[in-house]
Amino acid sequence: MQAEFDERGFGWWALEARETGEFIGRAGLDEVGEDMPFTVTNGACCLIAGGGTTTREGKRVDCGCDNDGYLYGYPNKTAAVWNISYPAPGSDTSVSTPITKMYQ
Repeated sequence: MQAEFDERGFGWWALEARETGEFIGRAGLDEVGEDMPFTVTNGACCLIAGGGTTTREGKRVDCGCDNDGYLYGYPNKTAAVWNISYPAPGSDTSVSTPITKMYQ
């Protein structure tokens, strides 16, 4: 754990009970991977599809969501808040929406 912390500047810490010094768990930060589920602003939990994907309305579907929705493309990670696109209802256009949570 210390080597990863030194290399990246962040990582995991061991947690101890203040009164006894007993090890009680770990906490910290880790890198976000492409295969982690995420939540978008409407509350839907989504996951990037692996392997072969399908198309809808002539566009490649890259993510499926627990509300039977789907997303196009991969998260745009160039800004502090990541975004991803979804099909606008009743339209041929895509709408960008913020990703609100990433899970590990």
